[in-house]
Amino acid sequence: MNEERKIIDCIRRLGRRAHELVSGTVVPGSIDMTTYTCQVHLSHMQPGDAPLSNVMLSAVSENGNGTINIPADGSNVIVGSMDGPGEYFIVQCSNLAKQVTTIGNTVLTITPAGYNVVCGSESLTKILTDLLTAISNLTVETPSGNSSVPVNLTDFNDLKTRLSNLLIQ
Repeated sequence: MNEERKIIDCIRRLGRRAHELVSGTVVPGSIDMTTYTCQVHLSHMQPGDAPLSNVMLSAVSENGNGTINIPADGSNVIVGSMDGPGEYFIVQCSNLAKQVTTIGNTVLTITPAGYNVVCGSESLTKILTDLLTAISNLTVETPSGNSSVPVNLTDFNDLKTRLSNLLIQ
């Protein structure tokens, strides 16, 4: 870094307020789903400058409850600081790859492919699929023996397909 750039950066640091909002772009491939962080190349940075690291995807991560917006690679974002410069989180993003909302042991995941609702060890997708399978296999005892599978079996199979278009595993 040249001396002029160092001076400019020092002046910027001196003039920073305790809290700030800045715009930038999510560095492709930088989203870490284990730490819920990413890297952001801030708009005022030069192309060769190192991106801002460890930008949190959510401002609150203490107890696992809440909503986390996972931006798509290359999304435009607004980054905010908390507790002064150095601790950053994404306030808003232009393109979401996924959203995860957790309340206790219930988790709602939304992706471009669909929704997934899990409560404990149960999944809405699995319950509805099991229900349609059970109805499809339904037989009833009659005086002349057991009935065959329902005559509208194709309707139930169509419902399973439609379900997989909305709900993901």
